[in-house]
Amino acid sequence: MADFARYLPLSQRPDVDESAVSNDWRALTAERIEGLVARATSPSPADRSLLAQLAVRLSGTRLGRLARTVGIGDDPDQEGADDAEATLATLREVAAARRRGSGPRGIAELVDVVRTEARCHSLGPVPALEPMVAGSVALFALTRAPLSVRAAVADRSLVPVDAPWRLGHGQELRTRTADILDFLLDAGPVPPPVDD
Repeated sequence: MADFARYLPLSQRPDVDESAVSNDWRALTAERIEGLVARATSPSPADRSLLAQLAVRLSGTRLGRLARTVGIGDDPDQEGADDAEATLATLREVAAARRRGSGPRGIAELVDVVRTEARCHSLGPVPALEPMVAGSVALFALTRAPLSVRAAVADRSLVPVDAPWRLGHGQELRTRTADILDFLLDAGPVPPPVDD
């Protein structure tokens, strides 16, 4: 090993069995979609629209998802928003497909589902994510957050009081994980500081 490698951040970790580590988020995505569908018994019109947008984004082809991501695809704003049962059926099909192992493996879909959960106010409280999953969602959301969100956390460290992770560097902003996620997913204001 080269002498400089001793000073790299991960070079001195103790060896542990990492065979169970995976980048496959489909099972957790399916679980969150199923929970969202179960809570969507009587969504408001605004929430029906958000659910329809989510269904269109998750059920499309890879090329269609890419086209909408770069802004050249169809706008799913009102597509299917009037037919709540069809939307929920589509979301159930997507969840079943993710359980079977088809669809994207990455965390992007999970972040999309969590963002929709945070914005659907008529569906009740959002179930908490496990601390490390919440940290992964927060990190992904921060890397793709709008400029206004990234500017608000520049030179700050977001530190949840109820989880063992932190994002950023600088002055600490200690607050709840749910508030951090709402802010980073552009579904809430700058989180207020919380005393431990």
